Amino acid sequence: MWRAEAGIPLADHRTPPEWVEDMAMRFSAMGVDAAARPA
Repeated sequence: MWRAEAGIPLADHRTPPEWVEDMAMRFSAMGVDAAARPA
């Protein structure tokens, strides 16, 4: 997040929204529910 705020591109040249979307897909594929509270 600090890179986006500082205007520094991400290491893989994706935009922050693309990066977040990719992470959401990866977590979903692993069966991780981002809305679930930790135990």
